[in-house]
Amino acid sequence: MNSGRTDQSPVPCRTRQFTLVELLAAMAVLVIMMFLLFRFIAGAQQAWSVATSSQEVYEKSRIAMDLITRDLQSAIARANDVPGQHIRFQQVDFDKLRFVSNGAVGAGGSESSPSVSLLAEVGYQFDATNYAFERALENSAGLATGWDLYEDRSGAPSCINKQGGFNEVIDGVLGVQFICYNEGMGAVTPWLGTAVETAVPYAVDVRLRIMDGKSFNRWKLLTGPDKSRLESEVALTFSKMIFLGGRQ
Repeated sequence: MNSGRTDQSPVPCRTRQFTLVELLAAMAVLVIMMFLLFRFIAGAQQAWSVATSSQEVYEKSRIAMDLITRDLQSAIARANDVPGQHIRFQQVDFDKLRFVSNGAVGAGGSESSPSVSLLAEVGYQFDATNYAFERALENSAGLATGWDLYEDRSGAPSCINKQGGFNEVIDGVLGVQFICYNEGMGAVTPWLGTAVETAVPYAVDVRLRIMDGKSFNRWKLLTGPDKSRLESEVALTFSKMIFLGGRQ
């Protein structure tokens, strides 16, 4: 007996496959996304590197400027302190300064014993070979070994310190400049001669050009335009006017 039902074969399920064009488009989108991601990461890394480098440069500047300020604010200069003897404030060149300071920071003794105030001979210079800002210091204890606070320090470095040489304060320095001013704020350089050497300048403008350590190491390896370009991009110039009042 025929029930009227007919057997039907199942229809196979067909899955849709990606075409070559679609795969290429997907790959292109993925490449673009990866490129944007890498650019974002590189930008963040560069920003972090710049921030770290700037922090290092500002820290170097702070160390040097604080030390110079404290030294200079204690500077003394007098004519005929003893008949025929002068305490001089001298500038040998744009990047050199030499003077006697009253209780200078780092003089030894004055730091460990605040009640003791020592005279100290201070010298600054720029080491153009090692690109460093250097400081020489000898306190009054050096009198026993021939130190003389009345000495004319306009000669060789050996004339201004008896402790064995200049010591590095900061490195990565591309330039140092001291500009002394009189009461009329006129620049007087060098600060030498009988009319001015026995008085402290009214003000001293201190300028330091500094580079962070990583950039400085790259800078030393470069030459020509590449070297100048890197310096202009990363080196910073710091300037501070220190008022001394022209004491004598």
